[in-house]
Amino acid sequence: MKRLSIPFTILVIFSSTLVSPISCTTNNGVALFVFGDSLFDPGNNNYINGSMQGPSNSWPYGESYLKQPTGGLSDGRLVPDFIAEFMNLPIWTPYLKPVEHQFTYGANFASAGAGVLPQTRPGTIDLWTQLSYFKKVEETLRQKLGATESKKFLGRAIYLISMGGNDYFGNTWVGRTKIRVSERRGIRLCTEHASKIECCVDGASSLGRLHNRRLSEVLGKLQTTLAGFKYTNFDYYNSIFERVNNPSKHGFKEGKSACCGSGAYRAGFNCGQGTQGKDYELCSNPQEYIWFDAGHTTESANLQLATLLWNGTSSVMAPHNLKQFYEQL
Repeated sequence: MKRLSIPFTILVIFSSTLVSPISCTTNNGVALFVFGDSLFDPGNNNYINGSMQGPSNSWPYGESYLKQPTGGLSDGRLVPDFIAEFMNLPIWTPYLKPVEHQFTYGANFASAGAGVLPQTRPGTIDLWTQLSYFKKVEETLRQKLGATESKKFLGRAIYLISMGGNDYFGNTWVGRTKIRVSERRGIRLCTEHASKIECCVDGASSLGRLHNRRLSEVLGKLQTTLAGFKYTNFDYYNSIFERVNNPSKHGFKEGKSACCGSGAYRAGFNCGQGTQGKDYELCSNPQEYIWFDAGHTTESANLQLATLLWNGTSSVMAPHNLKQFYEQL
């Protein structure tokens, strides 16, 4: 049976100094900086070339939250939106939106379709470009707060990354890529296990399993070679497939079919394009579905995933969940 494709992602969170426990009622001055692909993009792609014609700007995207498209590929909030809420932070505007940004609460640089490698998807904001944007923010904060205070501010921030799936989808062969690691002291790292890249393609799934093993090996080496480096893993693969295979157990009615799309399982990537009922179908209640379109989860599923990241058990977050992770710092 054909199933929907599930993107491969990596989630990384850095905290470079010891911080007090994060609660849902007080922020303690901790900012959130987000890097990634379509799972985290709040609408940055809208401002790459000034075009607002992408599918994420069409109804029914955004229908469950602001009742209008926001630029995100879901019916509502994304995982980092909920993490921000857990930290008592406001949901930010896209970094590229031409407004005055204060960066007091952080910034979101994510871009739908982006990869780690620049050649993965030309026309999107690859990881290295996103990092260059962060360097600009760093300079802005240095000018605003001074060198000492800006370093302290960024040292207490959380860095969230979802990236990698598009590199595997878009490249039949990926060569060795160097990964730069900040030299700030006390790096704290959380990684997300690769999900099954394409349920009906064994070779792609094997790449995901291989990546998971290699990732764990690299993290282990980093912990032994970098002073202050610690990490924890989020098992995205089993978390999402537990819900796909047992939807009713988690409050869903449908685990395999998307809410919006066309064809079998509504797996056609044409949600919001054309006329509803003619060019694509739309479910009546996205909260009953795990998938909003063929590759992106609903707001309800995103809340569950974010909650697992925040306070999940060791079966999905090990050796710590995020709340425990930061309470130990």
